[in-house]
Amino acid sequence: MSSYTGKTADEILGDATLVAYYTMDCTNVDSGPNHMNSTAVDLSQGDGGRVRESFLFNLHSSYFQVTQLLLLGE
Repeated sequence: MSSYTGKTADEILGDATLVAYYTMDCTNVDSGPNHMNSTAVDLSQGDGGRVRESFLFNLHSSYFQVTQLLLLGE
């Protein structure tokens, strides 16, 4: 017999309102529910961040862009 626990209020809120989740591990893949991929230009992987995953914006031309956010309003 397995034991199940309920979700906390914070977990339920996160599940209900999460739009996109990017791990910032030098991939452009959205791990969230909408699978909105991004464009990353002139970035490299940093060694900081909460779980050692971050982007370094090395140049003035560096950017991270998600264009599909406009679809969320529809």
